[in-house]
Amino acid sequence: MTAREFLEWALEDYDMEEALYCLGQYLGKGGSYFVSFPDAAVLGEDGNPLSEDSDEPADFQEYWQNHLNSEAAVKKFWEEAAGPGRPALPPEEKRKPRAIKMTDAEWEEIQRRAAQENISAAEYIRRKTLAGD
Repeated sequence: MTAREFLEWALEDYDMEEALYCLGQYLGKGGSYFVSFPDAAVLGEDGNPLSEDSDEPADFQEYWQNHLNSEAAVKKFWEEAAGPGRPALPPEEKRKPRAIKMTDAEWEEIQRRAAQENISAAEYIRRKTLAGD
């Protein structure tokens, strides 16, 4: 049984990449193993398919629930999933480029005011716009 098949068998609602990461941790292969090789066989410590273990999928389901309930595990997932470089942000915190139209004079004025506060133009716009919240 592959990692994908195991997850379909063991879990009902899950994010594939996060569940593959968790399965790798559960089996001691490291979080990125099944993320990189989702069609790899899922074997227990004895070398037999994990699906043939009488304690499965209950043990993995318990591990999965503990993973989901642990904020530290979620934070670790995002840090390790990013690879080299700075840690990746969760999707809900990631800022995306947005486009607005303004004249050159307006843009220069925003840049001047932002520079006075030692912040970027984007940060200046965010602060001024959201200050009323």
